[in-house]
Amino acid sequence: MNFSRQDFFIPQSIRRVRSTSFRLALPMAMSTLLFSPLVRAETVPEIVKPSEQVKKDKKAKKQKDSEKTVAAVQKSGSSSTETLTVTGTRLSQSRLTNVMAGVTVGADQVRKRGYTDLGLALLRENTAFSLGDQSPIGGQGLGAGQSFVSLLGLGSQRTLTLIDGMRMVGGASASVYGAGSGSQVDVSAIPTSLIKSMDTRIGGAGAAYGADAVAGVVNYQLDDHFTGVDMTAQGGWTQSLIAPSEKITFKYGHTFDHDKGGAVLDIEYRNAGGVVYNDLPNTLGSNATSYQRGPLGVSTPYTYMLEPSARNLWASVTGIPGLTGTDIPIYKGVNDGIPNAAGQPLMFSQDGKSLVPVTWNYLTKTGYNASGGNGLATRDYNQLYAPSSQLNLTTLGHYDFTDHLHATWQAGTPVAAPVVRSGRGHGQHPILVTALWTWTAI
Repeated sequence: MNFSRQDFFIPQSIRRVRSTSFRLALPMAMSTLLFSPLVRAETVPEIVKPSEQVKKDKKAKKQKDSEKTVAAVQKSGSSSTETLTVTGTRLSQSRLTNVMAGVTVGADQVRKRGYTDLGLALLRENTAFSLGDQSPIGGQGLGAGQSFVSLLGLGSQRTLTLIDGMRMVGGASASVYGAGSGSQVDVSAIPTSLIKSMDTRIGGAGAAYGADAVAGVVNYQLDDHFTGVDMTAQGGWTQSLIAPSEKITFKYGHTFDHDKGGAVLDIEYRNAGGVVYNDLPNTLGSNATSYQRGPLGVSTPYTYMLEPSARNLWASVTGIPGLTGTDIPIYKGVNDGIPNAAGQPLMFSQDGKSLVPVTWNYLTKTGYNASGGNGLATRDYNQLYAPSSQLNLTTLGHYDFTDHLHATWQAGTPVAAPVVRSGRGHGQHPILVTALWTWTAI
């Protein structure tokens, strides 16, 4: 048998290769068994991560599609029912652009309720209003026949009045009866027949307009686009058939230059008879029962008592003469006055030609007030409703030069003549002519 060198080494090399393969396979198998959980734990996030990313992408896409749908709905419905109210600010950003509490009183409400004074209309239709420094109703005492409005009880000097978004000149009269501490506007000079709406915004306007708008802003919008002819007349009385009132209005409007412009002429006459305490003598006037000091010389545990027919003895309508003029004529009897033979103080008669005695039932502890008699009943001079008579002549107009350039104008002559009753005299406001031109470029 012959063996070659090559044949001798072949089996040996094969055995070596098999042995090496076995030696390498065994550690690899052991490492696979030992470290396979670690490998599996590391590879799990790599498998789950693409699934979460797909969910996030789907959610983002769904949200984006929803936003597109909402935007499309808003765009389609934005021109249908949206209403924008402008109160007159020229600032690009202010607190007026935020949500503010407000109430709007329309022309239909004013007409149906038969209001002859816009101040009374706001006072009755909006609970945020209270009596101003001057009002035709209430306990204003010696009123001047004017009507100021007051929001939130802060006073009429803190309530701003605008007409079509523009300020109006103050209307406080130069007298002790109508003077105010601010630039209050007499809203009774605004014609009720031209009102389109009265928009009230409460609070938040002081930063834009100043201290006179701390309480709020009232914007009176006038109907300067009226066309046609309108004439109305109304009248009324109180439940006691006193204080007759009437209002007559005439309004004419016409357009020109192919409806680019228009003008409105308004004439309004108002008259109110007024009610004073003397019209109701037993409940409010001279015969009414009121709290007064107790009777002079009578001991009582009460400082004030209900006394009928209160009278004032230190003054009278006709006059009480005095001896020296340095003291009141009557104080706990005759003081500086002129007595008659019976010791009674004297005063001038109604015609001023003689002297008549001043009488009373009993004096009060003040010494110059009494119950009953012919003394002065100051209660008769208080007003429940101030009498007045007013005539308004107003013209409005507008013209559209282009789609972006507009002009408006207003002019009026409110003539007021408040009637003062019960011996107070009478007076009349001066004629006030106002004219206003406005150019608006958009």
